Amino acid sequence: MTWKGNDPAIEFTDEASLAAYIRGLNYSSWRPSNFVVHNTASPTLHQWWNSVPPAQRMANLQNYYENDMGWSSGPHFFIDGKSWWCMCPTNVKGVHSPSWNGTMLGFEHVGDYSFESATDGMGLKVQQMGYALSAICCEFFGWNPELLKFHYEDPNTDHACPGSNMVKTAYIDYVQQYMGDGGETEGAAPAAPWQGVVYGVAQNDVLNIRASASSSSPIIGTARNDDILTVVNQAYNGSTKWLRLRVGQDEGPDVALYGWCSAAYVRKEA
Repeated sequence: MTWKGNDPAIEFTDEASLAAYIRGLNYSSWRPSNFVVHNTASPTLHQWWNSVPPAQRMANLQNYYENDMGWSSGPHFFIDGKSWWCMCPTNVKGVHSPSWNGTMLGFEHVGDYSFESATDGMGLKVQQMGYALSAICCEFFGWNPELLKFHYEDPNTDHACPGSNMVKTAYIDYVQQYMGDGGETEGAAPAAPWQGVVYGVAQNDVLNIRASASSSSPIIGTARNDDILTVVNQAYNGSTKWLRLRVGQDEGPDVALYGWCSAAYVRKEA
């Protein structure tokens, strides 16, 4: 069977590059509906960091999935506490959970969390990177984190995955905290306005700027990729993060106008 995953797996060490990669793919052929949380179990965290280098480990895993198992791909990401390894692009069906291979992404948290800690040391770092990846995907695809799945929920598997030391309610809570507090109110203002750059908007499309933080609110303006925006606040409407934008100044002859846009298409200017 032809391997449809990345060859080799792509390593990401910062959130900006990770988010840019996910947003830059074309989802016209396949678009996931949410994601499934796994742990590798074998290798354990100790084995991962005390045997072959991670890049070689990923190559070994690909060889196992592709040549020994005959799979067309594997899980979408492996998270090891230092890097996110993308084995399968997020616009391609992965192989990770029988019931959800065709509809969901698979995130492998390196370690065996039936006995390894998820709350300190490298285990905690793995979890934190999992929250970050989950939040990036939820914001981009417009998912509600409460609808994510743990592998043991798959009715066609008997794996106790991702282990009892990973608790689903806590995982969801941390992802939501990473995304920010929910609610339709503005929330706390940033310490100072910051400049954002529009990116990830489809070719020949625009980013809508709306009167309020809602996709049903009237459109009062638009922006295109690479446009610079001044962000003065943020809010959540359900699981969607919105940014409040300022045009002009509140002093002198200028009158400031305000609007809202989805945070999924704005990154902080370097």
